[in-house]
Amino acid sequence: MDLSGQVVGTSIEPGQFEATLDDGTGQLTLVWLAPDAIPGIEVGARVRVRGFRCELDGRSVIHNPRYDLL
Repeated sequence: MDLSGQVVGTSIEPGQFEATLDDGTGQLTLVWLAPDAIPGIEVGARVRVRGFRCELDGRSVIHNPRYDLL
């Protein structure tokens, strides 16, 4: 999957960082297995992400996506 959108939320849990991306048609959860925030991924940032989408607990999720800040 390859899409662009705006980060509308972030959270840090033990061992992972999550961001919610809105592409104008819906939202996608991005999950990085990292102990801290991911550089540049913050509310309001526009990004392009690439990775494999899966369904997890009723949410569309990409784990450890590659990304570019726009």
